This record gives sequence, structure tokens and C-alpha cells, in this order.
Amino acid sequence: DYPDGREQDEFDPHSIHVFARDTKGDVAGAVRLVRHSPLGLPVECHGPLSLATRDVPRRDWAEISRLVLARQYRRQTLEEPLLLWGLFGRMFEVSRREGITYWIAAMEDSLWRLLRRFGFPFSPAGEPMDYFGHVVPYGATLDSLEPGYRKIRAFQARMAGSRPELADKFQLRVAA
Repeated sequence: DYPDGREQDEFDPHSIHVFARDTKGDVAGAVRLVRHSPLGLPVECHGPLSLATRDVPRRDWAEISRLVLARQYRRQTLEEPLLLWGLFGRMFEVSRREGITYWIAAMEDSLWRLLRRFGFPFSPAGEPMDYFGHVVPYGATLDSLEPGYRKIRAFQARMAGSRPELADKFQLRVAA
């Protein structure tokens, strides 16, 4: 569906893209944060959201979307947490800087469990849906994700101290 090799949609102009390059300069992973806009959020095209935190203004929401890791970085290796946590850490920092206070993410159960284990307590924000597979929409305030972010930063600091060759394995970038 993408003859030029680039997946694009109407939400991209309202998105912040975070990506990582490996030491060869190849894209190793990417994720986008879709800001709330008059279009709503992509997940809302697949089903309604039932949010417990209705006091968070919609202008402060963003949907985590298009989380991808290059095939060679998907394995359960020492490098994978660096890439995944690097992307999440940079997303968290950008969100704070941009005034985003609430994340929505449609996830498979396996990713939801992994994120909870590392201090990202997302809560169900809707019914299961078909959205590029069987997923459940989850939501969390950035304040509730702060401990997970601190855990990522501590992990990165440990890696830099004990395995300096891995500390600079990925260069993280942000594009609006």
C-alpha cells in the first residue's frame, strides 16, 4: 500500500516522531506521538475510548503509535532494552516539554505486561478492538509513568558505566 516505502496518514502533521539510528546510520526503531487534533486520535477510528481521567484536557493527550523495531533488534538481547527504553525515555522527555500529560496506546497483552513490569502502569481505556491486530486501548498520565522513566534512566546509566560500548549504540532523534 506504500509504493514509496513510507507509511503516511492524515495524523502525521499532528505527530512527533522519535527514532533511533544504529552505529551504521540505519533506522533501528521508531515511534510516533500523535497529538490530539480536530481529527481526534487514530485509535478512535477503531472504537470509542472510556477514560477514567476525564479531567485531563484532550489537548494534552497523545497516542503512542507506530512503535517499530528493526528485525535485528527485536530479539530478547541486551541491546533491545536499550533501544526500546531509549525510545520510551525520549518520548517521555518530549511529552513533558510539549505539555502532553496523558498517553493513549493500543497494545497487545504481551507489550502491556512488559511495560507494567518496568514501571509503566497503563490502565484499560476501552474495549478490545481490531486495530492492526487484536489490541486493547490503554491510558496513563505522565505523572504515573514517572517512576518507569526514572527506572529507564537508571538502567541507561548502569549500562553506560558497565558496558560503555553499548551506551552510544543508538542515536535518538526527534522530528516534528
